[in-house]
Amino acid sequence: MKHLKIIDALQQDRRWINYCPGKPFNLYSHARVSEEQIYTELSILFEAGFRGLSSYGFYNGLEKVPAIAKTIGFEHVIVLLWWPTNELYQLEKNNLPDHIHAVDSLLIGNEAVHKGTTDFITLQHEIASLKSLYNLPVTTGLHRVEHNLHPQLAAETGDYIMYNLQPLWVNIRRDPVDGAGWVKAMYEEIRHNPYLPQNKAVIVHEASWPCGENIPGGFSLHQSYEHQLVFYKTLLDYKIPFIWSFSSDMYFAKIKSPPGGYGGLWTAMAFG
Repeated sequence: MKHLKIIDALQQDRRWINYCPGKPFNLYSHARVSEEQIYTELSILFEAGFRGLSSYGFYNGLEKVPAIAKTIGFEHVIVLLWWPTNELYQLEKNNLPDHIHAVDSLLIGNEAVHKGTTDFITLQHEIASLKSLYNLPVTTGLHRVEHNLHPQLAAETGDYIMYNLQPLWVNIRRDPVDGAGWVKAMYEEIRHNPYLPQNKAVIVHEASWPCGENIPGGFSLHQSYEHQLVFYKTLLDYKIPFIWSFSSDMYFAKIKSPPGGYGGLWTAMAFG
């Protein structure tokens, strides 16, 4: 992966994973994550074979992730500026100059248009501004709804496109093969968007299969783990360019967003 430019690496190499620290870190709170926790967890991911990282948020200690990841040996790091509020987004931007040396690409706002945090025009302005400032590839994280409602704006936004395609939100919750098939179908539909430039990369940023205790669907713990394995094996067979989602369960999101709350490859207890 190291010899590849980042967008080529996203398309050709599946050793990518989305990272958010495990317990006790909470992305929605004001508590900081320690450098020790980041180092420990990223070391686990590196030993597991991952070499590309997409990191969620750039405040409360998360701004240290890129440099720590590069020290460990990760070859590419994407920083996701979470943009939950305009105030926190400004803080994330303020943190960039001191840490941009370890960043390979910026992802501005995760479903920010879908959530109503911003609109496409403002988002495109921010992408152009940060691209000009740092001379890095810049993108955003889109919900599938943007493809349906605003296909031209979605296709035009960013140097490449990141889409979140979660089967759970379309009530595919029992059969992981069906879930992976839906992701494949949505990916192909997006690729056939008539407004999409021919050579513009489309990457599945989030596609998870919730597993663990008390997951939606009522499966046993063992069954849920098996289903997650089948889901990702099927995606690999389809050769869809995707990022593994997520590194660990985002325990703070279990009610609001089961795909993140239960979708981790490790548990929320510091990858225990």
